[in-house]
Amino acid sequence: MNILGLHFGHDAAACVLQDGEIAAYVMRERHSRIKHAISLEFKTIQMALNEAHLRWDQIDYCAITSTQNVELIIDDPAAFSIRLERHPKHRAPCPLEDLIQAQKLDPNELLVHCLIDIFYEPRHANSYLYRHYGHAFPEHRTRRREDFSWIGTMNNFISSPDWADAPLNQIAATNYAAIFQNESVRHGFHYPVSVRAAGHDLPGYFIAHHMAHAASNFYQSGFDKAAILTHDGFPSGKGDLSGMFLWGEGHRIHPITPHHLVIGALYENVGVHLGMGDVGPPGKLMGLAAYGQPRFFDRRFVGNQFDWPQALADTSVWMRHCLKLAREMGYDLEPFGKPDQVLAP
Repeated sequence: MNILGLHFGHDAAACVLQDGEIAAYVMRERHSRIKHAISLEFKTIQMALNEAHLRWDQIDYCAITSTQNVELIIDDPAAFSIRLERHPKHRAPCPLEDLIQAQKLDPNELLVHCLIDIFYEPRHANSYLYRHYGHAFPEHRTRRREDFSWIGTMNNFISSPDWADAPLNQIAATNYAAIFQNESVRHGFHYPVSVRAAGHDLPGYFIAHHMAHAASNFYQSGFDKAAILTHDGFPSGKGDLSGMFLWGEGHRIHPITPHHLVIGALYENVGVHLGMGDVGPPGKLMGLAAYGQPRFFDRRFVGNQFDWPQALADTSVWMRHCLKLAREMGYDLEPFGKPDQVLAP
């Protein structure tokens, strides 16, 4: 089976899997020289197919995902587009589609986007999102909005009545055995779409952001069974958009429950304050953490969103805690927040 994987968010890329093995991987920034490039150029996708020595009519399915809230932008509407329509070759069950149809909802109204207006409306030029993402999509400075094709991304997938807004100890004490019998949850993190590419109609699926994280790690781990934790910098720490506990076994991945962690948002907050940029500082801090010592550790900050008292719920409280201790310990804070000094060799 040949699967084309497409990621449209920051660090956009195209990947081809042949019978479960990576046959090609093309990260857009490596060719465009745009750091953390957002959106896909059709030539990037075509490059991945060429690398895998495949034609479009040999692709069985497209797997499509993005960074949360970042819409799916393509530079050539005539060559590539996505529609919220079931393709005749779709085979996987989709409880989310069944639920949407039963409630007579329009799936297009469930899609979200955050950038296309930011890029093209002058009133947003000084906004945080423009500063955060503007450099990763420089095409907006030279091309018109209508030159691109775009569709919103789907963030809300199936949820379970067994999930609760709870501290980590309560989550750990909960018996989630029923989740393993609930196929609607296991199949609830994709949504069928149809892809038009180079004159070919292909079946595709929107894949939930954190399910893509889980799959990319578990299926390459070499383990037949594994506990999986996904997490990144979604700010609230509430719901599955911040990340989940999952269980992988064979070819199946079972979403167990959201964990409500906030450390990803904390890493992002700290990295931005240190001057490491608006996109990517959590990854830089993860790499640097191994060289440090836990001199600022405080057990009050251990846990998830529901372990923290309200006074600690804002991640900037951690920053103030660290700065206070740093001054007391005699640290030189003059370079703080200055990238040319903080990141200097």
